[in-house]
Formats: sequence, structure tokens, C-alpha cells
Amino acid sequence: MSVKNDLGLEVVEFGPDHPTHSRVPWPEDNHEWQFSRPIYLPKAVIHHLESNIPLSKNEINLVKELQSGVQLQIQKHEDEIEALESRIKYLKKECRTLDKTSFAYDVMLSPFRRITHDVIHEVALYFEPSRHPYHQTKVPTFSSSKQHTPSILARTSSMWRSTVHSMSALWRHIHVDADDLERLACLSCDSARHSRYFESLISRIKFFAELSKSQPLFVQLDWDPPDHANSRNDASSDSLQQMLDWIITSVWAPERLSKLLIQTSDLYAAWHAIGQPRYPHNQLPNVETLMVLQATEYYTPGYAISHSELNNVAQMFPKLRHLWLGDELDGNFQIRDLAPFRFPTPFGSLISAYFQTDFSSERAVSLLTMCPQLEWVSISICGIWNDENLLSSRAAHKCLKEMHLTVKRFRNIEMPILQIFSKIQFPNLALLRLNLETQFMTIDSTSDQELQDRFHPRRFIDTFPSLQTLEVYGSECTPMRRPWFNSSSIIQLLASVPSITVLSFASYHMDNIATILHFIRKSDASVLPKLQSLYIGYRNIARDIEDAYEDIEALWEPDSDAAQSPSDQAIESAPADFGRLANLKQRVRIVADSDYFDESPLISFEEMLRTHYDLDIAFEIINPRPENASTAPCYHCLISDVPHDISYLNWYSNKHF
Repeated sequence: MSVKNDLGLEVVEFGPDHPTHSRVPWPEDNHEWQFSRPIYLPKAVIHHLESNIPLSKNEINLVKELQSGVQLQIQKHEDEIEALESRIKYLKKECRTLDKTSFAYDVMLSPFRRITHDVIHEVALYFEPSRHPYHQTKVPTFSSSKQHTPSILARTSSMWRSTVHSMSALWRHIHVDADDLERLACLSCDSARHSRYFESLISRIKFFAELSKSQPLFVQLDWDPPDHANSRNDASSDSLQQMLDWIITSVWAPERLSKLLIQTSDLYAAWHAIGQPRYPHNQLPNVETLMVLQATEYYTPGYAISHSELNNVAQMFPKLRHLWLGDELDGNFQIRDLAPFRFPTPFGSLISAYFQTDFSSERAVSLLTMCPQLEWVSISICGIWNDENLLSSRAAHKCLKEMHLTVKRFRNIEMPILQIFSKIQFPNLALLRLNLETQFMTIDSTSDQELQDRFHPRRFIDTFPSLQTLEVYGSECTPMRRPWFNSSSIIQLLASVPSITVLSFASYHMDNIATILHFIRKSDASVLPKLQSLYIGYRNIARDIEDAYEDIEALWEPDSDAAQSPSDQAIESAPADFGRLANLKQRVRIVADSDYFDESPLISFEEMLRTHYDLDIAFEIINPRPENASTAPCYHCLISDVPHDISYLNWYSNKHF
């Protein structure tokens, strides 16, 4: 059956199967034309595609007529497509409008609207900003409307806005972040824009202060100038001081400001701003907590606090109870008669203090006497000097209950550890943590008789009469090197504190642990008579942990006392004689810097000691590799109950500040 076109000409299918189809020079990039999509051509003209013979005049007119009809059809289809595309575009726009309308109805019908006021209150309370600082990573922004959760909740609905605005506790933390202050500094060259932006920051702070009603306020200022040199030399760019000055002179600050925290990478800018002479016109009598934190782990130019700045701070905060100084103090401001200060105890109301600085032992004593009400302190001394002639009499700090003392190495000066406490005593101290990073003189029967008499334990028996917990960490050099710290040097200290009930000792080196165990194992009841618990901590590199199992087990060898003295001479004893260790609750905590280790040998050894020898002992292996443990020294978990995966700075600042 033949097929004809509109002109009555017989047409046939012309596709890839037609013998002539492949001879047509189709476009190379159009594979569809080359290998598919058949078309229909008049049978009378197909043969012209087989050669390049010119067409006759009649044939040319015929082909032109056929092509004109095809082009008319193309134009008709394109017009229809354009009309359809316009229609589709219109319909899509209508759908978007209808979707928005439908969403509005969804909002009206949402079960979210049926949440009671009490539930809203609990949700908002869950997002109350923390009052504690962060000692690692960038802190969240609490005052920015884009990141402050109560502000976001307030934009949800009028009911939510009414709820969160009525909760004054949500607005008492005012946080101006580093981006705000940096932008304020960058606009200092344009007074008009600088003024407008400063007013916007002030209005936001006022808004928080108003919504917090009569609640005590906590202000946190973050300052991270891109160029420390400019922040020191260009007063006009000191946006931190400008913001601090406004806060101090505000109407609500004297009555309501209770905590001020400055987190900065430029300690000069922070102390220059805080230490301005404002007394007696601008005092903040209700500020109980002042914290200045170092906001970067990178080296920044140092700055020493001057006498006048420290005086100004003491006068501006007369009722300061918590002081955290995470920077380097001027080592010379602590002089014997405290002449630079208006009062002999400028920080007389302090109950907790953290100093990230190094003092001499004499100046550390002076600092503690300046704070007679202090109950908790973390302080560091660099080396031990002979203070015999510097302090005329022995001071007594009667309020201190917990002290964290770091002793750092200074040159090659070596003194007895009791020299630290030769001019001060702590009648009510209950917990003492020692982080020992230096060598001490060991005093024994072979020492000079004058030294034996001067540092005999009975002469220091009144230094810590109430001490119950002693934590000692020998943070000496790495395991691959010979330690400069020798644990036998603290025997005199242990013998001078009979009130201890809990003793913790940790070290990189097994010999130091063996010395402490041997001392306790062989001591009589007159030494540490009240001791009930012994906690041992050991840290080594990962590849040595399993290799060290044999040495660890030897410390509690039941058949013979494997502990050795520092001279490496074996100590003989009767089989299964654990001495005083048999009556103590013991914990052995080991830190392994690896995810893969086998702890089954220690577990089996623990079961054997418990079953056959009735020892109350537990072995623990800790892996301090969680993400948030990278910024926290893992040693603190060896001698304390601070979790190993929590920054010890966060732990103590949250607990005491």
C-alpha cells in the first residue's frame, strides 16, 4: 500500500536501513540523525541523494515547494511550543503562590500552636546560655540575634516572644563577640559609621539588660585584633576599652554586673582597658568574678601588669571573690612590704584564684597573704629559692582548702621540696595537688646532718595538719629520656603529713612509681597512719603500654617484692608480703595514646590479686583520644576524678568560677 503526501506524491521511509541514507553528509555531532529517527521523502526525489548531479528546473521547483511546506510545519510547531511554555510558566507561578497560601493555612492548623505555655517555658529554659567560659575552640555568640537562641525563639510567634521575653534568666548573659569589636575597630577611621555601629551594639546590650529585669548580669567581651601592634599603638582603634568604658559607666552596671569575662588574644589591650584609673568615680561593687583568658594557643607578645593597673583593678572591684588571670603577671610586683598597694590585702575578699604565671616561692607566699580569704587557688612557681632571709616569719593561710601548685624548673637550682613551705603553713588545707616539673634534692641518711635537721619531717608537721588528699604528678620529660625528677625526693613531704587519707601519684617512669610503692609497702604505722586509698597513674607511649605490663605486674608481685630502690638493688621480703599495701584501696590508672591495645592481661592479674591475696585493687586503661581531649592535658585523670575527655580548665572554671 502506497502512502502519499499533501501534494499527492508517493513517499517512502528514509532511515538508517535505506541504502542511500548513509551517503547523506549528516552533521557529525548529530548522532540521532545519523543512526535513528527515520523520515519520509517523495520516492521521485530520493535518487538525487545518491549523486551530485544537478537537478532540473522543474525538479528544483518541486523540492523548493516540498521544503516550504516542511518549514511552515516547523513554524507552526514552534509557535505551539512557545504558547505551551508561556502557559507552563504561568502555571508554575500560580503553584508557588498556592503553595505559599497552603503553608499559611498549615501554620494556622499546626499542632505547634497547641503547645502550652509551660512547655514553651521548658524549651526556652533548656537553651539558657551558659555562664561558664570555653577554654578551647571559638565560643558561641550569645548576643548576636542570628545565633542567640532566645532571640530566635522570640521570632517564632507572639506567644513564644511573650514567653522568652518574660524569662529574665535567658537575657542575663551579654556577650559581645570578637567580630563585633573587630568591625567597630575597623570603622574607627569613619566617625559617623563608627558611631552608628557602636550605638547598635549598645542598643542590643540595653535590650538584654532590660529583659533580664533585676537579674545579676554576666558580660563577656571577646577581643581578637588582627594586628596586635596596631592595637597597642593606635588608641582610636581600641574598641575593647571603648566598650568596657561604656559598660562600667552604664546605669545598671554598679548594681547588677556580677561577672566580667574578657577572652582575648591581646592581653595588652585587655589589661590596658581594665587597668585604667577610674576610682573613686566608677566602681563595680557587685562584681564577684573577673576572668581574663588567653584566647589563642599561638604565641602572642607578652605584657607585664604594672603596679598601677593592679591597684586600679583592686579598687574598681572591691568585692571581687573569683579571679582568673590566664596571662603572665609582672614577676616584680610582689615585693616584701607591698608598698605599691593602698591596702595590705587588696584582694581581701577573694575566695578562688587561678594564676597562669610563674612566681618565686617568696613572692607566691606574698601573693597568698594578699588574699587571706582564699579557699581555692591554682598557682605556679619557677624554681625554689632560699627564702630564709627574705621573709622574717612563717605566715599561716587559715582559709585555703584546695591548692593546685605547679613547680617549674629554673636553671639547675636544686632544693628540698619542703623548702617551698618553709615560710607558710596551711592549717585547713584539705587537698593539695602538686605538678612537679623540676628536680628536688633528696635528703636521706647520707645527706649533710645540717640538712637532715633543717628539713626533718617533724619540723613541718604543722604545715598541713588537715590535709586529707595529696595528688602528685611528676610531669618530667618524655619516657624515652632519663627523668630529672626523682620520687624519692618527696619522701620527706609524705612523712611530714600524717593526716593524709588519699594519696595519688602519677609518672611517666616506672622507677618513680616503684619508689613510692616500696616506701609505703615498707613504712611502719607512724608514717601516713591514716592512709586509706592509694591511686597510681602511669603514662607511656602507645607501643610501650603492652610491653610495660610485665613491669607493672612486678610492682605487685606476690611472691617477692619486685620494687627496687633508685640504686636498683633488690629488696628482699617474705613471700606474699604486701606490707601496708594489703590494707589499702588501690587504683592503677594507665593512659595509652592508642586506640588498640589488649587489656586482658591486666584484668587477669587484677582477678588473681583479688581472689588469692584479697587485695582491693583495680586496673584501668584510659584512651584520651576523643576530639575534645586534644586541648586538655590527659595527665589530670591519672591523679584525680576529673574525666579524661574534659578540659581540666573547663572543669575547674565551671566548678569554682
